[in-house]
Formats: sequence, structure tokens, C-alpha cells
Amino acid sequence: MTHRHTPDLIPLRMDHAYLRGAPGSAYWSIAPHLIQQATDSSCSLATAVMLLNTVRGCEGHLRHTGPVSEDSLLDTLGDEVWRTSVAQDGNGLSLTEFAACMERALATFECGGSWRIEIVPVTDADAVTGGLRAALTEMERSGTGFAAANFHLDLFYGDGVDVGHFSPIGAYDAARDLVLMLDVYKKDYEPVWAPLPRLAKAMATLSRKTGEPRGYALVSRRK
Repeated sequence: MTHRHTPDLIPLRMDHAYLRGAPGSAYWSIAPHLIQQATDSSCSLATAVMLLNTVRGCEGHLRHTGPVSEDSLLDTLGDEVWRTSVAQDGNGLSLTEFAACMERALATFECGGSWRIEIVPVTDADAVTGGLRAALTEMERSGTGFAAANFHLDLFYGDGVDVGHFSPIGAYDAARDLVLMLDVYKKDYEPVWAPLPRLAKAMATLSRKTGEPRGYALVSRRK
């Protein structure tokens, strides 16, 4: 596990007071499903698996069939394009492609009628911070939604890794304006708190695969 983080990234193991005082935080629903991505390219798939298992847990489905894995999700969907994209040295997914795959996953596992996915492409970090704060505050308040970020690794971690990445957002501490990143590349990145503007800046970049903006995704219960 790397410790190359910049000073404004705070490991969760060193700072967990917020979560101890927030029993309704999204963290308690999503953290049990944190997994290590299977290949260096499967961050989108691992993130989708985490979100899907979290939603299925909220619906009570896990007690019947258990959680899905990266392989079982691809097998169930029969998605060979996604499988090729997340193979070792694959090109991964863009934010739009991730949303389409996540939508199919929710529908296939009988959650599409009650849950939906929405993406927010980010082109201007400053302009998006207000909306991101509002979305994450609602996530923490209502317990009916979860979020994932598509961001540039070096701009977020400051470790020189020049690639895009997906991972779920585990919590938001509004008082300190900190987001908790539950990174699916667990062997290098432990859960850390980061300033929300830092994440916004890391999201305000372009996908090498498609040239479209990165950003964030919200999986929320339909009203």
C-alpha cells in the first residue's frame, strides 16, 4: 500500500471521528462491499460491482443470491465489449460508457425499476463544486443514494500516475468539506479523506479513450 499521498490527503485509519458520529452515512452501506479490482484496467467494473452490491443490499437481494463479483457480473450481462475493455492492458471505460453498463446491470439484477444512474461530466472544477456538495450532502442525509468518481490519479493522489480511474465515494464530511475515497485499487490506495475541490479538479479532465469529460456518477433511489 502506497504512502505517497500529498499532505492534504488523510488516511481513514488516522481520522474516523466523522464516521463514528454518522450512523446514517452512505459509508456503512457501501464499505462492506469494497473490493480490489482484478486487473489494472478494471476499475470501472470493480466500482460497478460495489455499487450494484450496495443497492442489492438495500433491496434485501443479497440474502437470497449473495453478492456479484467482477466475473459473475460480466457473465450475467454477456458483455464481451466491457470484458475486453477491462482486461489487463485494456482501454477501460469512459464516464458515459460506465453509466450505460451500470444501467444494464441495475436492470438485469431487478433494481432498475427502483434505482437509477445519473452522470455529471465535469469541465470546470470551480463550477461543479456547489452541485457536488449538494449531491453528497443529500447522499449522507437520505441514505438513498451512492456516488462514484471518474478522475485523474495523479491530480488526486499526486503520485505521478498519469491515467484515469473510477472508484466509489464513501462519505462526505460537510463540516470539513472532505470526501472519502474508497479506492478499488486497494493494493496501492487505502481509503483517504480529500478536500472536495481537489477531487473536482481531478475530475475536470478528459478521457483518453473518447476525449469526453470525466466526472461523477450518482446511483439513487427513484422517487
